[in-house]
Amino acid sequence: MACLGGAYGVAPEHRAQVTSRFPHIHVDWAAVDRALVLGPPPEQAARATSGEPHERLDWLELERGLRYWAAMTKPLRRWEAVRLRGAPDLLRT
Repeated sequence: MACLGGAYGVAPEHRAQVTSRFPHIHVDWAAVDRALVLGPPPEQAARATSGEPHERLDWLELERGLRYWAAMTKPLRRWEAVRLRGAPDLLRT
C-alpha cells in the first residue's frame, strides 16, 4: 500500500502521507514501529538465541514513554511538555 521509507522506523511525514492517502484505514502505528524495530525474522531468531539485549526496542519504549508523559503533562505544565516532546526527537538522531 505504501513505502514506509525506513529500516527501523517510520518518519512522521510518511505517517501523515499514509493517513491522508488512506483515511478510511486505521493503522496501528505502535504495532508497525514494534515490528520494524524487531527486524526481520532471521534477525529476531539470532537475537533470541544469543540472549543479546535489544537496544532498539528499549529506545522505542523509552520514546513512547516520553511522548506519553508529554501528553499527560501538557495541561498542567506546558514548558515541561515542550521539553518532553522534544526529547524523543533527540533520541532518534
